[in-house]
Amino acid sequence: MKGNRVFRDGSAHHIYLKALNGNVLFYRTEDYVFFLSLLSVLARRYGIDVEAMCIMFNHIHLFVKAADERVFKAFCRDLQSMFASGYNKEYSLKGRLMMSSGYAPKRSAKSIRSCLIYIVNNPVAGHLTKVALQYKWNLIAYLHSNHPYSKKLNKSRDRLRLREAAKMVDYFYRQGKPLNYSVLKSIFRYLKSDERLTITDYIVSLYNPVDKELFTRRFGDWKSAVIAIDSTTGSEHDVPEAWEDYSIYLMMLRLCLRQKIRPEHLPSMEKDEKLHLIKLLSAVPHSTPEHIRRFLHL
Repeated sequence: MKGNRVFRDGSAHHIYLKALNGNVLFYRTEDYVFFLSLLSVLARRYGIDVEAMCIMFNHIHLFVKAADERVFKAFCRDLQSMFASGYNKEYSLKGRLMMSSGYAPKRSAKSIRSCLIYIVNNPVAGHLTKVALQYKWNLIAYLHSNHPYSKKLNKSRDRLRLREAAKMVDYFYRQGKPLNYSVLKSIFRYLKSDERLTITDYIVSLYNPVDKELFTRRFGDWKSAVIAIDSTTGSEHDVPEAWEDYSIYLMMLRLCLRQKIRPEHLPSMEKDEKLHLIKLLSAVPHSTPEHIRRFLHL
């Protein structure tokens, strides 16, 4: 991405972060939430306006505006290094996780809208969902509801364990701290499946870094934004991205779960375990050796 690193004062910028070698990074809810909460904390720390984002299996899109290039680069540096530090500790890995970030300024109203639509439609283009609003990790649904995928949290009536989990989330948010993996283990421990959905919605809504007013203003209002997103894929000419069918990774992940293989063990599995898993993953429709390599960090 070194050929696409242009900063322009006063402009909003599209940032593209991709894992080294295209490796899959996001397997579990914990992976997404850790990155999201870290992004939220750093955006507040550096005074970054986040207008859109989307987390995919092996890359992230952000649309942000920073005060100047120094702040912008410090934000990008800390986001990547702090995510790598926490992620590597959890997955028993070492070294860098991502390639150098690619970024490009957007100035005209038309180019900005087109880029925003492109970002939030990534899961549609990647065959993960039929419409952008169905995908959790582009945060579009959270711009319209605080609990789009679960029952709303009730801090006075819900089960004690869920209420305690919410208190823990509140504490770290007030302290201006991200939810690292050890904290997330405590939050999710002993929760039922529906409660996990509720606390995830609560976390995403609380830490949501996307400025709803800024995003919807580009299109006029919420309804117009959804219509525009559904009617076109958008475009991005300055930060090139190779197309992938991400539904293959989704099928691989579901296969692992059916085999009771914990996703957090995938990158650090022993060689013989990986060889066995490679045989299983080869049966996933349309999978290639390259998909398997990226999924298992081979």
